[in-house]
Amino acid sequence: MEFKAHIEKLVGAANWSKWKRQIELLLRHHDVHDVVCGDRECSRLPAEASAEAIAAYEKAQKAFIKDDSLAQLILVGNMDDSNAELTSVCNTAKSVWEKLLSVYEQSSGQRLDRLMEKFFRSEKDLEDDIASHIAKLQRNFSELNDELRRVAKTTLPDLLLMSRIMSTLPSEYFEFKSVWESVPIEERSVNKLTERLRLIEMRLPSKSTDSTALVATRKKVFKKPERKCYVCRKPGHLAKDCWKKGSKPKVEGDAFVCTVEGVPESEVWIADSGASAHMTKHKNYFVDFTKFVSPKPVYVGNSDAMMAYGHGTVNIEIKVNSKWEKHHLTEVWYVPDISKNLFSISQTLKRGFKFQASKDECSLLRDGRVRLKGVRTVHGLYALEIRVLYPKVCVASADQSLQLWHERLCHQNKAHVKDILRKYQIKGDAKDSQICDGCCYGKKSRRLFGTRKQRATTPGELINIDVCGPMQQQSLGGAKYYVCFKDDFTKYRRVFFMQSKNEVSKCLETFLNEAKNTGPITCCRNTLQ
Repeated sequence: MEFKAHIEKLVGAANWSKWKRQIELLLRHHDVHDVVCGDRECSRLPAEASAEAIAAYEKAQKAFIKDDSLAQLILVGNMDDSNAELTSVCNTAKSVWEKLLSVYEQSSGQRLDRLMEKFFRSEKDLEDDIASHIAKLQRNFSELNDELRRVAKTTLPDLLLMSRIMSTLPSEYFEFKSVWESVPIEERSVNKLTERLRLIEMRLPSKSTDSTALVATRKKVFKKPERKCYVCRKPGHLAKDCWKKGSKPKVEGDAFVCTVEGVPESEVWIADSGASAHMTKHKNYFVDFTKFVSPKPVYVGNSDAMMAYGHGTVNIEIKVNSKWEKHHLTEVWYVPDISKNLFSISQTLKRGFKFQASKDECSLLRDGRVRLKGVRTVHGLYALEIRVLYPKVCVASADQSLQLWHERLCHQNKAHVKDILRKYQIKGDAKDSQICDGCCYGKKSRRLFGTRKQRATTPGELINIDVCGPMQQQSLGGAKYYVCFKDDFTKYRRVFFMQSKNEVSKCLETFLNEAKNTGPITCCRNTLQ
């Protein structure tokens, strides 16, 4: 049966990748791909060969020339005129192939860098379905492995491809990320991942609807629709306030109300496998709080960035076996713009926990015991059975004096302190007329330093010495103090860095030895005395 293949001619870089794949398949079909790649070469005739060896060599050479000519015919016959002219000086199939590679794929190092950048920076296009998106990543991954195999004799594992696919998924697949992480590594495969993502894609609502998953995005204001009672189906009240008696169907509203017993909607903690740390927008949760030196960006599903301003510890209660047990969360980030409290699954897994999830609930296990559970909400997310213990705040007693509040508020004017106490309805002794000793010392007058009429007239006549420290930040050498020697006549300064004040005497001795060249030192004066 005669084989026929229709291949679009090579016109340039636009169709090079597709043309290259089709040509390689055609070359393999005719058993000449190894001739093009250089894996098969014509053997050389030994210097002293028998007649039989010479005959075998001539036969093999004739077969090789025939295969090489067939390979050249396949390559040149599927090019346009410009590419045929480009390779006209090549007399072997291998040289034709190498010429095309040098034009359309640059050097191996440049191509490898370009393929890696393309693989690790690719994102899902809005118009692509999930199968097309995965196919693009697989093709890029295959080209990258081919180049690595050719350059470094190594390849990348499929786990990296699956991880890259998961990292490029849009926010609609937020729930699936947690489910996929619970699958054992040895059972994961690209085909299984593609199959599951296709099923989820078919179940997702169309983009024109308003049904979207709850993710950590910036606050948006939506007009809430009028709610209906899910018992009597009448508007104006909720099911919990319904006057109709009898059995009540399961309530599935738009909020997380009653999802976790005793926890308000705004305080629900959501399990998030993509969060790098626990996050909350409530600063009053923290029992201790440390500000970041500079705000840190937190990137969310739509590629927007919110700023985290600090971290601390939050006391919580966890429901275990119908009982609330006290625990605490460490390294919780304060992110004011976040819409929900996020519980980082990745941080928990680092501490030896195991995360499991089903269609109805999720759980965190350690040493075979369930330590935390969560229930699935109508949005497809997992709300954990956690409630926050607010830090206790000591209320001011009635017998606190105005002087005490004056000191607490950094010695502000007492009239202003009275206004603050009155504004926040804090009881205090407003008639307190005690004089603040600290304010008296702080405002005590000092005489100005006068100008000296006599100045030094020769170098070394008067040396001013000043010691400064300790500094808040150490130098690279560990110094926290410095001593400065200044000549009153020449204004020459010599500075020594010190780890402690005990080194002043050694520095003075060094300075005096250095100053011998200019003459004797007459007088040294410490400016602190």
